[in-house]
Amino acid sequence: METEAAQESIGGDERGRRALHVTLRASARVAMETGVELKRLKRAVEDAYVHEALERGWPLKQIGETLGVSASKTALLSRQLKKGLMSRVVQEELELPRRLEYMLWAKPMTLARLNQVLPNERYVDLSRALKALVEEERVERRGAGQSATYSLRVDPERRPWERYLSRLDGAQRGLSAAADAMRSLFVRGEEEPAQVYSVEVPVARERVGEARAIIERAMTELIGELQGLEGEPGEDAVELKLGTFWAADAEG
Repeated sequence: METEAAQESIGGDERGRRALHVTLRASARVAMETGVELKRLKRAVEDAYVHEALERGWPLKQIGETLGVSASKTALLSRQLKKGLMSRVVQEELELPRRLEYMLWAKPMTLARLNQVLPNERYVDLSRALKALVEEERVERRGAGQSATYSLRVDPERRPWERYLSRLDGAQRGLSAAADAMRSLFVRGEEEPAQVYSVEVPVARERVGEARAIIERAMTELIGELQGLEGEPGEDAVELKLGTFWAADAEG
């Protein structure tokens, strides 16, 4: 066991290394479950690093210097990502429509209300995305004009690819919240404004469905209460990220 003095002396680099190890263990577990060998996992980490750096607006030179690779290799990685995981088509499939579905999962909203909840999105883009979701019968519209409300349609027959994309986007956002919490708590050493909670509760196998209903009901109520904390337009505000994962793991 480390002494209290040793714990206090842990520097930023060591804090970051330990936080990274904890985070990557989850990735290693997914890789092992899907049969991805270490070479491909290393490539996936490299792709994810470049992806994150590009989204932060880093120039290719800075990315290459950080990764320790040549400018040509960095440019190649960037082109490959933009043709694949970062392509406009893939991003559109994963981004705004999925965000709207997530927001409407809690409760029906008008277009004006969604524009308040998602202030960084253009009104015209929200309107276009909602129209597409209604046409695809993923969202239901009630009423007309500016008072029309939109609600999520839960379709058990939804195509597998659509369900996969929706779940993937949810996981991406949940993990983004987890990454921000890890950075605040274990890299910067801040007690607030972030926390990590985890619980393991024995549940009878035949009652897992009930457990899911309890979790979803609690999340709906929680999201509603959090949305009630939003201030008036123009007030100083922060984006509170909350990611929820649950799994009934018989293997432990």
